[in-house]
Amino acid sequence: LDDIGATHSMLSLEILLSVDYLKFDRSWLQHCDNPQRCAMLRHLVAFAHECHKRSILEGVECEQHHAFARSMGFDCAQGFMFRPL
Repeated sequence: LDDIGATHSMLSLEILLSVDYLKFDRSWLQHCDNPQRCAMLRHLVAFAHECHKRSILEGVECEQHHAFARSMGFDCAQGFMFRPL
């Protein structure tokens, strides 16, 4: 399930339950200082773990983003930080 949290996306609970991977939109990184959004994100990632789904955060471009992804418990991070030089 791609783009979880993007402004244009809707979250279908039926689809959320049926997929193996939950890929979170880069927009979560813009709100990493918002306690309510961070709580929501932590719970969604915890749901993924509890249901044996993999969680991915896209848009990771620097060590600060990577540290945020680790602190939220993401399984994977995707972004320009990991491109070959």
